Amino acid sequence: MHPDEIIFKKYRMQWTWDEQTGEATLCGAGEFIKDRVIPDVRALLEQEWSVAGKLTPFEKELQKHREYAATKRKKYFVRKDIVRDVRVRLGFDPEPKGAAVNLLVLRGESGCGKTVLMSYLSERFEKAGDDTRVFCLLLFCGYTSSVCRAQDIEKAIVEYLEKILTEIPTEILAEVPCSASQDSVLKEENHEALKARMDELIARFLEYNKAVRGEKRRLLIMLDAVDQLDADEMRDHLTFLPGSLSEDVQVILSCTPQFPLPFGDGENVLNVKPLSGAPVILEGEMEEKELTEKSESRGEIGKSKKIPKTEKTEKTEKTEILRSMFQSHGKQPYPEALRAIEEKPGSNNPLYLSLIVQRLVMMEERDFCEY
Repeated sequence: MHPDEIIFKKYRMQWTWDEQTGEATLCGAGEFIKDRVIPDVRALLEQEWSVAGKLTPFEKELQKHREYAATKRKKYFVRKDIVRDVRVRLGFDPEPKGAAVNLLVLRGESGCGKTVLMSYLSERFEKAGDDTRVFCLLLFCGYTSSVCRAQDIEKAIVEYLEKILTEIPTEILAEVPCSASQDSVLKEENHEALKARMDELIARFLEYNKAVRGEKRRLLIMLDAVDQLDADEMRDHLTFLPGSLSEDVQVILSCTPQFPLPFGDGENVLNVKPLSGAPVILEGEMEEKELTEKSESRGEIGKSKKIPKTEKTEKTEKTEILRSMFQSHGKQPYPEALRAIEEKPGSNNPLYLSLIVQRLVMMEERDFCEY
């Protein structure tokens, strides 16, 4: 079952009032749970078990990463300015015009929000538009034992390409040659063989885009924390990635500044810094809002109005961020609590803010009175 799919079922039971004890009790609660609730839960588990049994090992691995991403999206937040920058650099947004990059690196210290950003973007990209279908392969390096090496990632890319290409009608790609079978290539764990298979599958993917009319397909390979892969030459030189990238096949990586990239800084690198007053999007808020202030005084629609980043501006925006985080949990914070959090040295770190808010929302008024 997909982590975002929740099944609701209503049950009705009768309460009785005990005059002697002055308490209300449920009539036949034990029998009701035994006869009604437990069989329903068992049926759901059996249904999910039967579906899971039909999944391949790779599909089960993908499901783990999707569930992890869904958890990240719900608990944390990402910043609008970075989301827009990523979309512009990859060519998802038509404005401002410029040459899009096909390999983008999100670089930042641990805890600055890279994993959350990747989790959010994967869902946003899959809903990119009506005329383009985006396939996102999102993997969290080192999350499981199956994605600890660069060659593991290389195999995963090949398996994912094989999976999405099975949906393409055979007659469209009849003229594209096909090499050895998938199983033999994957079992060999040979870098040259895997690389050749990957290039071949990408060629088939691009050939499909040229052959069809209407909906196009776009492949986005998203790899979080590549610096967590086992250190070897493949990882350090990024040779496990596709050799030929284009606007139809792109890659997003994330890493810490300590990871030595085989190329210098430039348009390919986007530095993700800790929170410093930037506007945010709460997870679950799927609709984009305006990213710039409009200069009404000059009557210029859509012009960006530059606001100097003063200490007062950053503090005000941080207050709004905290309020939004509390409101997402159905809580209204006291002004004194907001000021206390803002004065903490770690309040510029989004992970710190998220953790402290989660801790506070679980407490009740009596908890505060005890201290």
